[in-house]
Amino acid sequence: MDRTDSSLVNLTTTVPASATDASLKNEGTAATLHATSNGLTGTTQVTVGGITSQTLNEGATLSYHPTALDHLTGVVGTPTYTWHLYNANNQEQSWPDQSVTNKPTLTVPNASMALDGMYFQVTVSWQVTSGSNTTTINRYSNIAQLHVNQQSAQLIAVPNMMFAKADGQDPTVEDFAGTTPVVLRLKNTSQNQTSQAYDGNNANFLSVKGPQWSLAVAFNPFRQTASNAFLGGQTSTAIGQFNLGLNGQNIAITGDGNNQPVLTNQTRDLNATLNTNTTVTLPNGAVKRGTYQSIATWTVTRAPQ
Repeated sequence: MDRTDSSLVNLTTTVPASATDASLKNEGTAATLHATSNGLTGTTQVTVGGITSQTLNEGATLSYHPTALDHLTGVVGTPTYTWHLYNANNQEQSWPDQSVTNKPTLTVPNASMALDGMYFQVTVSWQVTSGSNTTTINRYSNIAQLHVNQQSAQLIAVPNMMFAKADGQDPTVEDFAGTTPVVLRLKNTSQNQTSQAYDGNNANFLSVKGPQWSLAVAFNPFRQTASNAFLGGQTSTAIGQFNLGLNGQNIAITGDGNNQPVLTNQTRDLNATLNTNTTVTLPNGAVKRGTYQSIATWTVTRAPQ
């Protein structure tokens, strides 16, 4: 306590008799600080413990540095820090991969819902040597709780997919009159990508935002835009076999109108462009001239932990 005269100041601290280790959970233990100076007395409330509960969004990075660690007294040399994680039954758990738990700042990247409701604590240790004897000193914080807010997945952008032959030309009726299926490749386009949500962009761009999600797509059978007739005149010949070149994978999708998985149990945002490995294979047979299209329905759902 700062003072500018020689008056006597007495300080006493009262901690509740029930202040056991268990009572240090959550926000620490409340204590009352009493001060007396020249006949004047005053009290204030303080908290014994050093750390507070933390709240963050799913998928975010927890970076927590308690200021109490900057004001430790009696430390000799360089202390070591150990951050502990407990479940509701006080059983110690392992932190997720990539967590930093041996520094005064606790860092946990990509927080998952598995951390919601868990408890954490920090231990500070250092060694004191006297003669030939070395003693390890440990100081413990209170036990505080982690709160993680669940975040929903969002489908930000899906592409219009335009196909042509390998030479860039549109297929002809004669191409379908052959004896082998017709393979068409994704066209390259030049539309600039934006960060705003848009449905059906011409940049072959696919974007999903969220910490835990799965993506599926349903391609309907090809129909002529003018008459709505199926390619080839019957449903069976309208079914295309798609190959999506995405994120270094080749993902096979049958264009029969059924929802089929594209990416499952993803834990990061997706911002990707379909590459030129993306193709659609169509059965050969008699077709009428015209423009044909398949309507793609993309669906993003929350994936299990």
